[in-house]
Parts: sequence; structure tokens; C-alpha cells
Amino acid sequence: MVERVLLGFSGGVDSTMACLELLQSGYDVVPVTLFFKGFHSEANIKKARMVAEALGVKNKHLVYESKELFKREVLCDFLGNYEKGFTPNPCVICNERVKFKVLMEIANTEGCNKIATGHYARISTASRDVKLCRGIDPAKDQSYMLYRLPKTFYSYLLFPNGTKTKYEIWEKALQVFPDITKGMKESEDLCFLKKGELYNFLEKNIDSTKRGAIVSVSGEILGRHNGIYKYTIGQRQGLGLAGGPWYVVDKRKDENVIVVGRKEDLSANVIYCSNAVMHEKIIDGTLLAFKHRYRAKPTMGIFFNINKKGFMIKPIKPVYSVAPGQSLVLYSGSRVVGGGIIEKSVRGNKND
Repeated sequence: MVERVLLGFSGGVDSTMACLELLQSGYDVVPVTLFFKGFHSEANIKKARMVAEALGVKNKHLVYESKELFKREVLCDFLGNYEKGFTPNPCVICNERVKFKVLMEIANTEGCNKIATGHYARISTASRDVKLCRGIDPAKDQSYMLYRLPKTFYSYLLFPNGTKTKYEIWEKALQVFPDITKGMKESEDLCFLKKGELYNFLEKNIDSTKRGAIVSVSGEILGRHNGIYKYTIGQRQGLGLAGGPWYVVDKRKDENVIVVGRKEDLSANVIYCSNAVMHEKIIDGTLLAFKHRYRAKPTMGIFFNINKKGFMIKPIKPVYSVAPGQSLVLYSGSRVVGGGIIEKSVRGNKND
């Protein structure tokens, strides 16, 4: 009997090639495009339908509108974090609360016993304990974005792209679908906003937009900022200050102040996380790899529990540009063991 798979399908290169891989592997693929009305253009659906036709699955292609769930579960969290002066990662929350939750519901109604996406991650079934693991391409690995998925989902998931590099995916796409892939771009960091629209969107929806002081770590006023929501920890560009290079090292929401310093002022010796999701039991003092940003390289740190929903990491070597609101994801080897939302970090010099 042919296994039926529901595929999250945008019509971009990654989901297109995931679909092709599944079809060539003998699966019965049902592509579904999640659509947030008012945030996604109708052109998104048109593109997905065109690609589905090229793949021979247009008659199975579904469109599912989930605007209200997205607004409630992702957008409110996103705006609330910016209101606090944090730098959130909405994709992480969307995967947990919207995308995979909705895909699971649709799979049940469509008689699909597997769910697939174009993410660059892997599911390991080498043992009885199914695990989420990093994709083999270190430059594209997206397991960071999936760490909050319930472990109960793992046995249903397929990630066809996880065993390939981005280069291999694009090379094959150009060979098989040269007309479709020509001119295609990488996905935007925020799928619900066009490039360059973030600050205008925030300005309309939050109150943290008033101007304020930019000060040095010693308290000297160096300039003015245009709203703390426009800045993130580690930012160097766009500060407009003399005597640089300067980096954003803190955002004092209550004082409406941006604090800048030198690169060494960005070092973090302890990172505190809340809203933890743990997939394995980890004892205090365990040495683990972690990533504090999606693009960061994994580094080593010592894990300590704080409570049921919080933990702290003491990096073996200080790490830089730790931004509250981002996720810190924990790894043991290639497998994801948990993570949480960064609340704060304690900074110091390398010799501290």
C-alpha cells in the first residue's frame, strides 16, 4: 500500500524539491499551502498551484487559511516581545503553535500518516527513541527552528532535504525545473512581511517607538535612537555614532535607552532561558553544545536547571551578541535535546 504524505508546500525551491523527492520515493503526496490572509499575497497561492501542476499533483493541492490562529498565537507574541525590548524569532513559535499543529490536523482529515516539509533537518529512527537531529548542511541546518515541536510529532515527520546540502537541492532544481526555479529567491526571514516593512509594521502596532538616548557603557550620551525596537543586541550598522566601531550591548526598555560598547562588552558568561522545552532529562553540570542564534555556530556550555520551565547555560568560552527573545537550542552530538527563550545574559570580559 502506498503511504500518503501531507507536505507543507509554498512552491519555493525547498518544498518543491522535497515534493519531488517524496514522489520519486513512491509516496502519495498531498501538498498543502498555509495561507495567512492579509499577510500573504494571493500570488503565493498562484505560485504554489503553478509548481504543483509542474509536479503533477495540482489535483491534490490544498490551500488552508489560518490567519486568526496565526494572529493569536504568533503575531501577539511577536509584538509583545518587541514591546518588551526583545528580539523575537516568530518562525520558532509559528512552527510550534501554527504550522505543524495545523499540518497534523489536516493530515488526520486527509488520511495521511506522515507529514513532510522542506526543512533542512533530520529525524533519526536508529533507536526506539525517535530523535530530531541537525541537517547535514551546517550552513543551512534548520533544527534550531524546530526545537519546540512536541516529541510526540517526531514519528510522523519526514524531512527529505535534511540529508542534502542547499547547493545539491538548488543544482537539482535547476536541472529538473529550470523555468520554475529561474529567478527564485531564498525565503524571507519573516514570511508575513515584505523585505523592509518590519519597522513600519512595528511602528503601527507597538508603543516603543519614541526617540531616546544612546549611551556608552559608562553612561556618556553619544547620540539619539529612533525607537528601541529598531535595534538588537550585537548590532553594529546604522547607529550613526562617531568614534566607532560601536555595538548595541543593552536595551533598557524602562529608561528608553540604548547602551553601546565595544565588541568585548558583548561577551556573555551566563545565559538565562525561560519557557523551556526539554526532550531529554538533563542533569546539572552536563556539557552540551548550544546555539543562541539561528546563524550562530554551535559552541559548548554547561547546563544547569533553574526550575521546571527555566535553565541557564555557562559557556566554556564567552559568546557574543546574546539577544533576549531569541531561542537557545541545546544539542548532544547532532540531536536536539531541548531549548528555551533567552531572558537575559551576564556579560563580562574574557578573563572574568
